[in-house]
Amino acid sequence: QHSTNNFTLDKNIQRLSRNTAHIKNSYLSYDDFIKQSSTLPALIAIELTSTAGNILETALPAECCFVVGSERHGISEEILNCCTSAVYIPMYGVNGSMNVSHALALCLYEWHRQHTPELTKSLTGD
Repeated sequence: QHSTNNFTLDKNIQRLSRNTAHIKNSYLSYDDFIKQSSTLPALIAIELTSTAGNILETALPAECCFVVGSERHGISEEILNCCTSAVYIPMYGVNGSMNVSHALALCLYEWHRQHTPELTKSLTGD
């Protein structure tokens, strides 16, 4: 069962944070995603799978697309099969998941950290 997301990028979404880097984003319907998946940059699923790598230990490509799924059902098997790889966020305690928007934010931060030398230097003190 798949639903079409009629979400649009209104001004509130475009202006979530002032004075920050802007990352290109887009939203595709399920059918369009399946059709276009082979033409997109590396597709990285944010999902717990048997082959998912720890996001903190994974070298993320400069050009990639993060794929997130529903809060309740995750990413469908068909979409996972289109993905190049999967990553997970290590968590403490007995939790196995977190809010999908938070997971995406953490992955985007890690991607940005890996591809912004100035940020890495300021965080490590080098």
